[in-house]
Amino acid sequence: MLKLLNRFLVVNIAKEQMRPYSNSGFTLIELMVCILIVSILSSIALSISLAQIRKAKYTEVTLNLNFCKKSQASFYLENLRFTENLEVLGIARETHNFIYQVSPYSIDIEGRTVSGVCCMGGERFPESSVPVVVSECIREDEM
Repeated sequence: MLKLLNRFLVVNIAKEQMRPYSNSGFTLIELMVCILIVSILSSIALSISLAQIRKAKYTEVTLNLNFCKKSQASFYLENLRFTENLEVLGIARETHNFIYQVSPYSIDIEGRTVSGVCCMGGERFPESSVPVVVSECIREDEM
């Protein structure tokens, strides 16, 4: 009986030594496939995030310039002139993303001079070689 038990143990130990790897881990291919899937998903998420950031920046400058145009209109109705001072209108000259300025102009329409003003916003740190510059203009004959 002892010989039989000894032989059984020797055979089982020999079988264990013949298997070089156990089945309890991941192969290199499986890990690489997982890393590939995660990197593809993260690149998609990054591009969507960057598009939303661009959209939010454009919304910021559009809202500020619309406010500037309306404020210029109400300032003109009270004072019969436009202002070049953004602080009078309650608008910051610089935000985190944009720099704002007011530029007056005059044009000749059918022999009479019409004055106006443009509120402009330019991107502070352009992400591309073409910075975003947006303007809203108003003339005194539009009042």
